Amino acid sequence: MTRKIGGVSSKELSKFVKGSYAKKKDTKSVGNYQVDKELSTGKNKVYFNPNTGKSVVALSGTHGNITDWSNNTHIVTGDFKKTKRYKDAEKVQRKANAKYGKDSVETISHSKSGETARILAKKGLTSKSIALNPAILGKKHKGVQVVRSKADVVSALTPMGKNDVTIDNKTINPLIEHGTSVISRKPQEFGGRYITPHIAENLMYTFF
Repeated sequence: MTRKIGGVSSKELSKFVKGSYAKKKDTKSVGNYQVDKELSTGKNKVYFNPNTGKSVVALSGTHGNITDWSNNTHIVTGDFKKTKRYKDAEKVQRKANAKYGKDSVETISHSKSGETARILAKKGLTSKSIALNPAILGKKHKGVQVVRSKADVVSALTPMGKNDVTIDNKTINPLIEHGTSVISRKPQEFGGRYITPHIAENLMYTFF
């Protein structure tokens, strides 16, 4: 059994994912999280909460153009990290880590960018990471918490671990089950750091 420290709520997760797809000029704050306009790009957004010192890097999935769709083939062939799309996301992640401190940054991804999150975690560039319905095709994703709908086609081949979350589907519509609305069916906190009860007990004695 594990307990969780930190993380984002299901409502925040939904808004961060939606925000990642917005045009840079149209990106809005999420609660107390303000948009970092300096680091944000069209496909990758950075948010900062001045009250808590926490930040979020939100990586979007596929945008509706031929170039972006063609990028998806590289996930299948295993060379996605060589694409400009991945390299741009890594650049934003590194800048956010440098500005706010890696341990204060939570990385959120959806669909195609779930593979980005997996590579970033493997490189040690993320400390906390949540991927909604990610396109992680049969690969281990240590350091990334997966949240997926049971009926989502894109994440069907993503291995699920003990800290991952499966959401029951309410429809058989692939677009709905792949979208952000599925998160509202699971009102809880996602992400954060996972610690064993033994460590939690030591923390309790340390801080109380």
